Amino acid sequence: MSAPNTKAISAASRDKFLAVWPGLRDELLGYLDNENMPKDAHDWFKRVSWTLFGVELRCQDSLS
Repeated sequence: MSAPNTKAISAASRDKFLAVWPGLRDELLGYLDNENMPKDAHDWFKRVSWTLFGVELRCQDSLS
């Protein structure tokens, strides 16, 4: 039996995560709004969430 292709598994996991991330992010942003968090906090989370994941994804892509 051969070992699983970890790059393929990693890419598949990443793709699954990216498919659900927009909904999760929107749910978290809605929670911030429902808790009457300042607009700055809402905007910061929205900006940071994509920045962090964008950097992470670019780093992983460069390793492939």
